[in-house]
This record gives sequence, structure tokens and C-alpha cells, in this order.
Amino acid sequence: HKKLRQETSEESDERLEDNDNDEDFEDVESLDRQLARDMNELSMEERQNVMQMIHGLEGLQEETPEFLEERLNALQIALDYASTTNEDREAYNLAVEIDASYVQNTKFRLKFLRCELWNAELAAKRLLKYMKTKMELFGRELLCKKICQEDLPPQAQRALMEGGLQHMPVRDSRGRLV
Repeated sequence: HKKLRQETSEESDERLEDNDNDEDFEDVESLDRQLARDMNELSMEERQNVMQMIHGLEGLQEETPEFLEERLNALQIALDYASTTNEDREAYNLAVEIDASYVQNTKFRLKFLRCELWNAELAAKRLLKYMKTKMELFGRELLCKKICQEDLPPQAQRALMEGGLQHMPVRDSRGRLV
């Protein structure tokens, strides 16, 4: 597994051409069979690591209560600083005045931290930009509210009803809608 990850594409091509088993990968099915054999030779841990790498989950941080508290505190510090210096701060500050519990909600803040791989400064910038965009799109009345389909203008509701956007019938490996 580690050997395969270190190979360059040229080495990989050469390995396929000079396969020790003299197997010919002329079609996709034989390549799939070889991949399945290679995966079956890996330990469970190695197989899980490969699957995480394929699905972009490699290197995810374990979310212990201590880690979450530390990152949320770092985000609060970054927001305190950014809310006085960042050009996108007005909508965030207004949201704090309207309903502080909305922007201070742990689940809400964790979305921004996860998105930025726990970097508090980047998460703060993203949160401020989000609030600015939300204010521009929906106004002060909906700034501290979860936006529902009924909140959209009639034309946007019609576009959604026509089915141009659809959810996949299954969720991704983390349980999210795709």
C-alpha cells in the first residue's frame, strides 16, 4: 500500500506493463479484479486508510470534547479580533445584536471550523463572509434564522420545484446529503 502511494504515474504504468503475474489489463473488468485482489491482501487498517484516502477523509481530526472546546475558544478569539478589524464584520455584529445565540451556537460554529480543517482564523473569516452574504441575499429579517424554502422568492421556489437540483438517493460516508 505504502509502496503504491509512493510510485509516480510512470512507475505505475511500468508496473502494469511488467506485471509479475503476467496478467493483461486490456479491459476494465480485469483491472477491477486485480484491484479487488490487491485490496483483499491489505490488513483491515490499511484497507480503511485507503478508503478514507479515496473519499477525502484521510487525516480527519478526532473530535474529543477537549479538542472541540479548544478550537471553539480559538474561534471566539479570532471572531473577537475580526469583528473589530474585518471589512465583513457588520453583518456578524448585527447578528450578535439581534440574536447572539444564533451565531454563538456550537453546531453552527463547528460547521465553519470543520470546513477550514480547524483553523480558527480561516473559520472566522468564512463565518463573517457567510453572514455578510446572508445579509445581502435575505436581509436583516432572516439574518438570524435558518433559511427555508418558504423564505425564497416565488421564482426561486419554482426553480427548485422543477427539479433542476436534486439530492442523491444515498448519503456520503459521513452521512451528508449529496
